[in-house]
Amino acid sequence: MALLALLPPSLFGVVFLGWVMGARREVSRGWVLPIAFGPGFGLALSSCVYFVFKLVLGLGDALYLAADLLLFMSLVAVFILAKHRSGSTRSWERPNAEERVPIPKTLLGVFGLLLIVFCAVLALISLQHPHGRTDAWSIWNVHARFMFMGGHEHWMDVAPLAYTQPDYPRLLPGAIARIWLFIGESAVSIPALIALLFSASTVALLVATASLLKGRIVGLSAGAVLMGIPEFTVRGASQCADIPLAFFILATIALMALSQRGTRETRVLIVISGTAAALAAWTKNEGLPFFLVALVACYGLGVSTRSRAQALREVGMFLAGASPILAVLVLFKTSFAPANSYASAMSLDYILSCLVDPSRYAVITRALWNQLAHLDLLPCALACLLPICLGTTRRPELRTAGVAALSIVSLMAGAYFLVYVITPAWFDLAWTVRVSCTRLQLHLWPALLFGIALMVPRPR
Repeated sequence: MALLALLPPSLFGVVFLGWVMGARREVSRGWVLPIAFGPGFGLALSSCVYFVFKLVLGLGDALYLAADLLLFMSLVAVFILAKHRSGSTRSWERPNAEERVPIPKTLLGVFGLLLIVFCAVLALISLQHPHGRTDAWSIWNVHARFMFMGGHEHWMDVAPLAYTQPDYPRLLPGAIARIWLFIGESAVSIPALIALLFSASTVALLVATASLLKGRIVGLSAGAVLMGIPEFTVRGASQCADIPLAFFILATIALMALSQRGTRETRVLIVISGTAAALAAWTKNEGLPFFLVALVACYGLGVSTRSRAQALREVGMFLAGASPILAVLVLFKTSFAPANSYASAMSLDYILSCLVDPSRYAVITRALWNQLAHLDLLPCALACLLPICLGTTRRPELRTAGVAALSIVSLMAGAYFLVYVITPAWFDLAWTVRVSCTRLQLHLWPALLFGIALMVPRPR
């Protein structure tokens, strides 16, 4: 039954993205990118469907299950039929001279070894900690249990339990509760399964998109570096929402980069990038500033490569893709979620007093150095030096997309730092930085590696 619940939305994501991308020669080769992005994309959309139809509209279990299956399977059939009728030119599947560069056996060996270790450690941690880390069983899985067991009338009874952060968005709990409804029980294996899916999909998405734009050597190298970060593996099995958020941040930036390849047909990728950015906001509160940063980046890319009028049209397309998900998020935030603990403490006088207090900057900087200055991040630190050591790509559209990706990462890092600066007084500032900075930087590592992959020259 778990497979029956997972298959329709995952298949929809793959088929829909294959229809959008696979039929367009400039964008994708076969089903590599749809398979990497589709399952996570479909699973995220299924959480929105569950939230609206089961919790807001209050459909009965049997009626909801039937409507859910009918919706996703009907969409799969529609897009398969549309793809069959439209036909597709496959000339983009023939590799050009640059893509026939053989992959070094050493790189294949390193990537394969890291992949085996990555999967083994994910499985081992999941078996040792079936309920996940502290935030998983105290926040995300608790929300899922209330959504599953409370039903239409009592799913927000979790709100008085302040430690569960009841204002957090519901992508991950909704996806878990939906599958629990299909199997009829709150099995602990389901959150672990979804965590493994998003972890593997993040690596696959980075490898697929970097390979499409810069070749397989760069794509496999980027994936190897990501799997070489121990904290990424540990957090991947934690059953928290940090890796799903990293997945949608990477997807948004990668789709923007793919849309720069220059045809009118590829502009549909901007619509999907807007959907991915909105899904990041539906995943965690940290996704809200990312959505705003991505919106600005969409406009900036349009202005730098085309014209201001075209940039405004692309912003409209971005918002069109985001609007259905944003509507769900606004409904949750305005009608169900209590006030955020940070927002309730914010006032202009308090914010200004924090911004001009140098001691807060000293505390934050010292705590960040103590947490992040260790050998675990050496692979990423070395990767950041590659554009300096090797130079940058000669292709202007890739260089522009790479600059945009790195700019988004920098703006998000600045936003996180600013949130630390204005942390409410009842939180210990050094402790807050210490317990959160490692997971916050994981939100950005996949996107950072993708930006670096775009910037470096293609290996010859």
